[in-house]
Amino acid sequence: NYSFVPDKGRQFPAEAYYQRHVTHPNIIGLLDIFVHAEKFVFVLERPEVSLDLFEAIDARDGMPEDEGRRFFWQILDATIACEEQGILHRDLKPENIIIDVKAREAKLTDFGLACETQDDPFSHFVGE
Repeated sequence: NYSFVPDKGRQFPAEAYYQRHVTHPNIIGLLDIFVHAEKFVFVLERPEVSLDLFEAIDARDGMPEDEGRRFFWQILDATIACEEQGILHRDLKPENIIIDVKAREAKLTDFGLACETQDDPFSHFVGE
């Protein structure tokens, strides 16, 4: 799935295009992208101490309600920011939420199924 990036005159994976064009403190930043051996390599922000939400819940056999509520609001805010910037993530799940352990922040990642918002209903399934 590729999207045209007019300012560069090149084709980029849609994932990189969407992640680059959405900014929010609770979205993992795309720092750079380059081609190596005909494959795209993404350089993403990575908190020093981090794990995905699934790992965070599994490691402690649960999560305190106040912490879960804080992470939920952070991801909800990031998701709303995506929509306000014309992007739908379409793959919200614990594995796509990175927890910055030191800052106690949740950050949304993996825009592989993202798309632009549209007024008409979606008519086809994307994903597994």
